[in-house]
Amino acid sequence: MALTTLSCAERNPLLQDWKTPYGVPPFEQITAADYMPAFKKAMEIHKREIAQIEDCKDEPDFENTILAFDRS
Repeated sequence: MALTTLSCAERNPLLQDWKTPYGVPPFEQITAADYMPAFKKAMEIHKREIAQIEDCKDEPDFENTILAFDRS
């Protein structure tokens, strides 16, 4: 597939699963322009996780509030 037909997420090594030894980021592939889209995506995911905690109908307890927030 040509690079021009790939989406931003498909080109951004910070938004991909790393298939590197020990799970180390592929630093040689990362550019300064890759960081902001990755930060925005991470915040989008985090906001969805927080919304799931807020929307939980169960009685609040340590596991479904504190641990859930810690994992988000």
